[in-house]
Amino acid sequence: MPQISRRAFLKTAGIATAAATLRPNSWAQVAGANSDVRLGLVGMNNRGKDVIKELASVAGQRITALCDVDSVVLEGVANTFKDKGQKVQTFADYRDLLAKG
Repeated sequence: MPQISRRAFLKTAGIATAAATLRPNSWAQVAGANSDVRLGLVGMNNRGKDVIKELASVAGQRITALCDVDSVVLEGVANTFKDKGQKVQTFADYRDLLAKG
C-alpha cells in the first residue's frame, strides 16, 4: 500500500466534504437579481482608475460606492458613472463607506 502524505489526504478530504455538503439543486439554480456583487472602492487616483476600468469589464458586479479624500478626483470619477446612468454614492472617509455597509 503506497504512503499518502498528510497534505494529499487533507486535500482529498476537503474536496470530498465540499462535494458532499453541496446539494445537487444548488448547482442548477438560476442567478437572480441579487446575484450581483456590490463593490465600494477606496482611492480613485492613478491605480484606482485602472482598477475601475478592469472591473467595468467583469460581469456580475456593480460598483455602488466610491471613496477618496480628494474631492476633485472623487467627483470626476463619480460623474463618469452618472453619465452612464449608474447610481454611485460618494464618501470622503472610508469609515463612512464601511458604516453604510
